[in-house]
Amino acid sequence: MLKITFLDKGALPETIFWKKHFFRRPQCQHEWIEYSYTPPELVVERAQGCEVIITNKVVLTREILQVLPSLKLIAVTATGVNNIDVVAAQELGIAVRNVPAYSTQSVAEHVIAMIFSLKHSLMGWYRDQLSDRWAAQNQFCYFDHPVKDVAGSTLGIIGSGTIGQEVARLASAVGMKVQFAERCSVGPVICRLNK
Repeated sequence: MLKITFLDKGALPETIFWKKHFFRRPQCQHEWIEYSYTPPELVVERAQGCEVIITNKVVLTREILQVLPSLKLIAVTATGVNNIDVVAAQELGIAVRNVPAYSTQSVAEHVIAMIFSLKHSLMGWYRDQLSDRWAAQNQFCYFDHPVKDVAGSTLGIIGSGTIGQEVARLASAVGMKVQFAERCSVGPVICRLNK
């Protein structure tokens, strides 16, 4: 029987487990163990004897992977695998799989929302509403916080992966000029997206 341990289920909101297209348990016979959080000193103990580890944020170093001889698969419930020593995993015959592009739209939209929030000083205006600053004015308005247009601004994006490309698409749609910063063999290079 396959032994599967989810080391940090608490790193994901409960609502995500209701989305069948995102997360479902395997159909084969298995023993399922899950922890809300696994501190570094308990990783080896909790992963011992597992063929599959599911994780989101738990760091799996070469030293940890070397003492888990049963491990065959690390399933990362995120897009990034920076918390896994993928070189060591490959050398040890452990497959590493992630969930590419699951958050592309929501992350890109959040970036655009934050741009609007910063350019329009929304937090300042929000705090003023809570303190009745608006009501204390003799005029219809006041000008304590700057409001700058998003359209016409230049946005620099580091990395042109799936999320970077979607941010660029949305930014272009609201009239921003987009530039990518990429690394290449000769060092950082600025690339232009807008045509």
